[in-house]
Amino acid sequence: MNHKSIVKHSSVGNHPDRLSHPAPAAGRIGHAAEPSDPKTDGFSHALKALLLPMAAVVLTSLVAVTLMTAIAGAGPNPGALIPALSAAALAVASLAGGITAGLCRRSNAVGAALISGCLVSVLLCAIALIGGGTPSPYPEASPVIPWLLRLSPIPLHALGGLLTHPRPQKASHTVPNKR
Repeated sequence: MNHKSIVKHSSVGNHPDRLSHPAPAAGRIGHAAEPSDPKTDGFSHALKALLLPMAAVVLTSLVAVTLMTAIAGAGPNPGALIPALSAAALAVASLAGGITAGLCRRSNAVGAALISGCLVSVLLCAIALIGGGTPSPYPEASPVIPWLLRLSPIPLHALGGLLTHPRPQKASHTVPNKR
């Protein structure tokens, strides 16, 4: 540390052995004045924190879809299993995303998982709207079911956040029972 750059405050006195901390920069009020400061927990910091859960959803989706495709291909009628296995793959990926979001933000595990789940649901709905939708493999089924499946990541992410939510420690007694 360069001792010439250290500013001595008048409250410290003229003691060369008592060096003070550097004076704050002019115009700086505190942590809130710096928008790029990670301690402010701003919106950009929240988006960066969602990158890992989104990557977990994508990677888990790829693995789950691959496994479900192998399972469907081994059956006698693969087309009949596709809707159920794709819903299972979505459930596994959503749960993994919720757990990852909860682990990334232990202080607010459920909130982070809900935000991540809402983001996944919005992306699924946007893809369905942009793609124009595909015909249902079960024409007699209600048209509401595909939209419910697109909204299912929200509660599944919340469940993953609940699984990672820190539990309060139970009080342990160190005094033996006197009878």
